[in-house]
Amino acid sequence: MTDIKSLSADYFEEKAEEYTKDYYLSQSNHPKWQRQEAIVQMIKDNIVSSSSKILNLGCGPGLLEEELAKSGFGGVGIDSSEHMIRICQSRSDKYSFSDNWAFKVGDCEKTDFANESFDCVVASGLIEYMPEDKKMLSESYRVLKPNGILILNVGNVFGWSTLLNEFSYYLKNIPGVLSFANFIKQNLLKESTQAKQLPFIPRKTIPFIFRKRALRKGFSLVSDRYQGFTLLPAPLETVFKSIILRGKEIDLEGLGKTPLKYIGASYLICLKKQI
Repeated sequence: MTDIKSLSADYFEEKAEEYTKDYYLSQSNHPKWQRQEAIVQMIKDNIVSSSSKILNLGCGPGLLEEELAKSGFGGVGIDSSEHMIRICQSRSDKYSFSDNWAFKVGDCEKTDFANESFDCVVASGLIEYMPEDKKMLSESYRVLKPNGILILNVGNVFGWSTLLNEFSYYLKNIPGVLSFANFIKQNLLKESTQAKQLPFIPRKTIPFIFRKRALRKGFSLVSDRYQGFTLLPAPLETVFKSIILRGKEIDLEGLGKTPLKYIGASYLICLKKQI
């Protein structure tokens, strides 16, 4: 049986251009942008020198690298998808951050970098495509310098906005449902992007268990936060915003500072490698 790592690698190789356009470039309010903004701030808060070397595991189209380069940060981005790496290289040339960043195809659980090569490792929107956590945590620890920073984002099993993800996955597998969903998106909601069907269900995590697992691997907690709050679970939120709110956005990220933070869709954690 093909595991989630192989399935996701094949998916992102095939859908690299579409994924970049639909989830980033055509949606300025997508939660991925909020997550990226938070990661950039964590790096600025914890990495003093812009000469520090950063490794971005699962770099995707290289948009985080593009943003970090504006502040002088540089390093290496790796991804299992050759297509994604080509997008990174093209964008780095076009937007002039190729002097700061190099990109290469690689395995986040088994990189070929030397021990203690990086001051910071980032893994955002990646570990949910791995069968388990231990290998990536161990590899991140290995390539980090003493007191190096690891920034990870994991899907929250208690997330309210992603509550219906598993139900939606099985529903979309019913013949005709995906076509009907696209009809609704294009004709009723007037959206340019199409409904997607992943060939797998991204893995979610219980945040406090993940945190304990990371601490046992030799990390200490620097900071953490929950993100991704909506009034209704997806895809109901999309319909609600389009019909009731008429496209207006309601910023609920302030809930991350309240007791309701535990229902955020994702958990972003900043860790330090213990000496």
